[in-house]
Amino acid sequence: MPLAPQTRVGPFEILSLHGSGGMGEVYRARDTRLDREVALKVLPADAVADATARARLLREARLASQLNHPHTCTIHEVGESDPSTGSGQAVAYIAMELVGGQPLSAMLAGGALPTEQVLRFGSQIADALAHAHARGLAEAEKAVLLDPFNPKVLSFQAQVLLSARRYDDAIAAARAAQKLQPNAPVARTAVLGSLFGKGEFEEAYRGELEHFGSDPELKSALERGHAEAGYRGAAKRLADVLAGRFGKPGGTGAFHLANLYVHAGDRERTLEWLQRAYEARDPNIPYTPSGPQWDLVRADPRFQDLVRRIGLPQ
Repeated sequence: MPLAPQTRVGPFEILSLHGSGGMGEVYRARDTRLDREVALKVLPADAVADATARARLLREARLASQLNHPHTCTIHEVGESDPSTGSGQAVAYIAMELVGGQPLSAMLAGGALPTEQVLRFGSQIADALAHAHARGLAEAEKAVLLDPFNPKVLSFQAQVLLSARRYDDAIAAARAAQKLQPNAPVARTAVLGSLFGKGEFEEAYRGELEHFGSDPELKSALERGHAEAGYRGAAKRLADVLAGRFGKPGGTGAFHLANLYVHAGDRERTLEWLQRAYEARDPNIPYTPSGPQWDLVRADPRFQDLVRRIGLPQ
């Protein structure tokens, strides 16, 4: 039987039932100590005495508390209340951030969502799940917040759009990310890949020149390569200099080097640096299949094997 409003569960006062599921009920509640509203997840009364159920609740709280991400809710505390607190029964609970908005099921009640909204929500959810997966918490049950103004989300969205060969939309999302985080690496690769797909090589060259222009050696490499063989020559010269700095403070990551070599049309160096990025668990490696630039190596068995090992669709 659901807890009635004004029932006390430890330091929390029940305000209303917020939702329910297999693990119990979630209430809107007020923390009487800090005078703030929280989401209070409690075990069903018949499960409180079940040691397995209580252990599962504690495990969920422990796992979820390890996450720190803008699209997951914050765990405040976990505990148990005594019947004397006012509920009349022992209650095991997790107190967590109360998230506003509406469930996805309610949003879908009026029909399919626009494509752009699906991409935005999907990229935010995927970003949060990737954060959990990177910490071995892929099964952690977490509420997902949707923030359209997060540079990581916008960068991910740009890569999704790039994969769909929607170059203008990808550039728009990447530019929005760069306004919030000027040096966002995933956004930069999305812009370069999109310009490559559109055949706007001079624009790509100008972008690289602007980005690396403050470094005399890199600026010289770009200008010399461009004079020799246009954008591909500039990408090759730049990649060679940056490869010489690999592993040094301030150096470029292996995935970015692979991305430069593929723009330069150098198949072997592309595959070499992709393999090194995979071995180093470069955080950008999941973006490997996206973008038309990878068509250079897409049919190569070594590339296909790498994508298979990463666990991504080809």
